[in-house]
Amino acid sequence: MPDVVVTGEVIEADPPRRLVQTWAPVWIEDEEPGTITWDIEPSAHGSVRLTLTHDLTGRPTTAEQVAGIKERTGRAEPSVIT
Repeated sequence: MPDVVVTGEVIEADPPRRLVQTWAPVWIEDEEPGTITWDIEPSAHGSVRLTLTHDLTGRPTTAEQVAGIKERTGRAEPSVIT
């Protein structure tokens, strides 16, 4: 993998409530960048609730990879985030 694997730019910022940015993995060249939206809401006891929305509309290759579908088998594999 190259040093930079995902490119993007901030397209909306409303600190400290919301951040919207483009998101494009460099290994997928045939799709336009998608968007990731970070919505930040105050919660009880000084904590916050973070809602991350990754819009995959019109991005079938990225959607398959996010779902963990292997290219050769077409089967979904579990994704683990640690």
